[in-house]
Amino acid sequence: MSSQITDCDIPYLFIGFKESTMFAISTQTTKLYPNGQSSHILKDQLFRFILQRQYHLSGVFKQDVSNHCKETPVDIIQQVINDKENDDIFLLVYRKFMTPNDLLQQLVKQFGEYDSPLTSEQERILSILHSWVSCYWNDFYCTATRNTLQLFLERIHDVDSPLYERIIALTSAEPPEVDRDASWGVSDDGRNETLGTISEEGDIYLPMRRSKSTQIKSSATNKEPTKRFSTPAIPLLISPGIKRTLTKRRTLANVLNTITVKDMAEQLTWIETELYSKIQPRDFLRHIWRQRQDQPTPIAASIEHFNFVSEWIASMIVNQDQVEERVFVYEYCLAIAVELEKLNNFNTLMAVLAGINNAAILRLKETKHLVFERNKRLVEKFSRLESLMSSERSFYNYRCALKERSKSFGIPYLGIHQQDLVSLCEANKDHKTNGKIHWQKFRLIGQSINEVMTRFESMNGRIKPNPFILYFIGNELEILTEDERYEKSIRLEPRELHNSFTYNNHHSSHRWLMLRT
Repeated sequence: MSSQITDCDIPYLFIGFKESTMFAISTQTTKLYPNGQSSHILKDQLFRFILQRQYHLSGVFKQDVSNHCKETPVDIIQQVINDKENDDIFLLVYRKFMTPNDLLQQLVKQFGEYDSPLTSEQERILSILHSWVSCYWNDFYCTATRNTLQLFLERIHDVDSPLYERIIALTSAEPPEVDRDASWGVSDDGRNETLGTISEEGDIYLPMRRSKSTQIKSSATNKEPTKRFSTPAIPLLISPGIKRTLTKRRTLANVLNTITVKDMAEQLTWIETELYSKIQPRDFLRHIWRQRQDQPTPIAASIEHFNFVSEWIASMIVNQDQVEERVFVYEYCLAIAVELEKLNNFNTLMAVLAGINNAAILRLKETKHLVFERNKRLVEKFSRLESLMSSERSFYNYRCALKERSKSFGIPYLGIHQQDLVSLCEANKDHKTNGKIHWQKFRLIGQSINEVMTRFESMNGRIKPNPFILYFIGNELEILTEDERYEKSIRLEPRELHNSFTYNNHHSSHRWLMLRT
């Protein structure tokens, strides 16, 4: 079985859990389970393979699949304490099934009595607390939760540990103004006494209510972004001379002649990096589980910019009334895609591909034919990019390329990773019918988010912003609506022209030209 699956298959082999039954859904599983028939033995083998190869689970997760986790809050917390690799995933998703104060009380209980020197488990608990406070300070929005933490820190005030000093420094910050995750996670809000109840057996009895959605505001030490997001205005001072220069050059083709394709691709990548650098792990959850679709998130800002680039590319092409200029701009856009792939900027690359494959552009057969005649090599490079970003086998080629280039700068294609998360989130309920937590579901969600975050690497100033190009991208072109683009396309190449326009056999054999009108 394992010989039939590669590491690039794993990210899109979607695993769901319903009690002890496991199922896999993907384009690949159509081949594994033809005609809808499946084998429970085959499913178990597939599940075990994914656990061992992709997620490197330890402890109880290496046991038999049918008994892989007790999935109570106390069991999950103990696993996190025992396994250092679980910290970030647990802290990312725990708010779906546990309040901050419930978690804090359990960690305090597990810490036990302090007696110098610290035990290895006590060191681990301090490490978890440090990661928690430094990354998710808004979890300590409730006064009672902060008081519980303060009392614990006072009780161990003479501990000899650098982690303790760092936690003290972090907790001296101003209290969070709001709980930014109350709209999707269980919250301590409104409870002013000691929160949560821990039974003698160690089980935590948790409230399953949700608080009302809150507006995103800033917090003092939380590492996550603290401001509202939309499609970003270019944060640069634009001199009046830039607009005058663009006006003098008149046509779009004349302006593009002064900007190298490499420079254009780099500036698009600079904008994308600015957006991506503002995304933090929980932003994915806030976006998926947000209660209002118009609620601003860094993910929404990136999606909005993706749509802008796609419309910008399509509008640039159809805005050229002269066929010579249209061919030049079309060729320029193909070249942008090639340069973006060299920069490993997959998100903007996909946006450019979407623009070039817009319905209004797909029907411009004469324009594409002339581009092919002028620069066959560029068209072939573009065709390879289409294959690279193809949705076949759930973007198999892209996933493999992303894995191969994991050690270099890159911007992942956000759309497919967001789709992975939505599938994971919708597969099962958060709790089983017996009330236990679907911990493995949340673990896979966290693993998927971390996979995206680790693929992105900041440029660290490797690309400098160019005010002239940035102004041109954001302000110079009129972005047409979908209907306006299509109407313009029909005027440029009427349907009657398409009926009479033919290619010789050599040209028509090229799949790039074999496109519907």
